[in-house]
Amino acid sequence: MSFDTMVKYYEETRVLDRVSFNSALDFLVGKYPPNLFTKLFEPGIGTGRIAIPLAERGYQVTGVDISQEMLECLGSRLRVHKANLPMFYQCADVTQLPFFDRSFDIVIAVHLFYFIKEWKLAVNEILRVLKTGGKLVLMQTGTGTEIPALNQRYKELCAIRGFQIKDIGVKST
Repeated sequence: MSFDTMVKYYEETRVLDRVSFNSALDFLVGKYPPNLFTKLFEPGIGTGRIAIPLAERGYQVTGVDISQEMLECLGSRLRVHKANLPMFYQCADVTQLPFFDRSFDIVIAVHLFYFIKEWKLAVNEILRVLKTGGKLVLMQTGTGTEIPALNQRYKELCAIRGFQIKDIGVKST
């Protein structure tokens, strides 16, 4: 599923509490420090809302997204960013990653697998590019009963703007 047609509305559908978000990222840095897990891969990097703060915390971030429009938005964000961040991104399908086996120390996937019809193939590809002993982190927008309500609200916001979100991949968070 590509988000090309809704790029200009994407960020406003991603409302989050900055304090909690930064706390979660700081927890990740403490548990998986960038000096030990330097090469980080984010499939579905989108506009970089997760990747940019991780690069600011010291990771060398590589990401892919199937949406060229999302990547152009990420490029624009990086051009106005104050720091020259260690980031590389390209348009690619997570079911056919253009990287060598065992290329990354850590993978962080955020809200990804329920948008991919062939999600098991995507998981296998991610595991292929993850180093032996590397870490796979799956992040979600919550940890409990609020997830269905958040997912429903997201779908409503998309529908208001004429974008229907269909469940095509993993059926639950």
